[in-house]
Amino acid sequence: MKVLSLKQPYAQLILEGRKKIELRKWNTKFRGEFLIHASQNPDKKSMESFGFDNLPCGMILGKANLVDVKKYLSEEDFENSGKEQLIERMIMPEEIAEIAVAIVKNDAMTGEVIVVDGGISLKTV
Repeated sequence: MKVLSLKQPYAQLILEGRKKIELRKWNTKFRGEFLIHASQNPDKKSMESFGFDNLPCGMILGKANLVDVKKYLSEEDFENSGKEQLIERMIMPEEIAEIAVAIVKNDAMTGEVIVVDGGISLKTV
């Protein structure tokens, strides 16, 4: 099984379903379940800003599901995506279906951003 290593608190935020997009400079054709690894050294400033005092580091924490890869076509698109990268609430199943339809209809959504669903997968659309 594949593993993605992230600094805390980002590993935890993905597992909680609050972080839906992980930025990477590389592309992947992989889709499916993968393990979330918390790297040894946390991002202390981000830990504090998200209200975490102590999170496990240097270990596998759980699983997530890579459902799509998105490529930002311009710097403006990237800058406008800030709200997509961290969410404050859980998305309802109806909203997931709407997002899935939008992704399927837009053939330009490929590239460098890994979208994860925090391990909660929609079985049928």
